[in-house]
Amino acid sequence: MRINQLLGKWNPGLHSMKISDAVEDIIEKTRNRQIGEYTYHCGRVIKQDGENTLWENTCKLYVRDEEVVFHNVNRGKYYILAE
Repeated sequence: MRINQLLGKWNPGLHSMKISDAVEDIIEKTRNRQIGEYTYHCGRVIKQDGENTLWENTCKLYVRDEEVVFHNVNRGKYYILAE
């Protein structure tokens, strides 16, 4: 499955970055094992609780030493990314 398919429908006006930039960012962080937790989002805010925000389309990337996990928060799906 391609990264842009994992991101899903991307709002052209309300987003954290363009979908092409998000795809490149995810690939770069995965290839270079840039350890951390990254959030990609688009659309309106649908829920906010302190520092936690849920947008219409919210995705998280978890880069660890042993694996890279992509989480589509709204769909409740997890994907292990490989090079």
